[in-house]
Amino acid sequence: IQRAGPKLFNLIRRTAVVGQEGSLTIMDCTHGGALTQVMTSTHLRGEGAESKVYSLVFADQQQQIDMNTETSHHAPHTFTDMQAKLILNDHARAIYRGLIHMNKTAPHSTGTQREDTLLLSDSAHVDAAPTLEINHHDVKCHHAATISQPDEESLFYLMSRGMDKKTAQQLTVYGFIEEMLTKLGQQDLIDQVIATISRRLGEKP
Repeated sequence: IQRAGPKLFNLIRRTAVVGQEGSLTIMDCTHGGALTQVMTSTHLRGEGAESKVYSLVFADQQQQIDMNTETSHHAPHTFTDMQAKLILNDHARAIYRGLIHMNKTAPHSTGTQREDTLLLSDSAHVDAAPTLEINHHDVKCHHAATISQPDEESLFYLMSRGMDKKTAQQLTVYGFIEEMLTKLGQQDLIDQVIATISRRLGEKP
């Protein structure tokens, strides 16, 4: 969980190699820093290897986020799941680049990637570029990217139940990230993320 100060430039480079029947899970919760760039490269080199790379980003004010996640399948029956959820407010900017590379040596492998962004401000902006490179016909790959804003009908419904607009918007944000929070697994980590986002949204945790 990255909660760096507002003036910090945070640059992360990491590479992982997963062997036969090995499993790797990485989760980034990126909240702080003036500029954050995270590059994660995973190589599935053993048969049956799998990797899961998850990213949860909350950025506001003038923050800039650059996420680059790549997974290369080098062996049969390998699996990867790459998911990212971004929440951008104020004038925040984000780039998400995802790449799944299926080599000729990786038949019967599966790769999925999905990036979802929730824009809380008309001035926030995201560029999403999910990419697949497939060099074997017997594989399964999926990729998707969505960009949305809080649904006005949902906000209206919540407000009709007695909530003010600010609280209704906060509930929309929590609903957006709920699936990702469950992947943290540990309640103390979930509480930390919720508390951080709550403060940033102006709510007392």
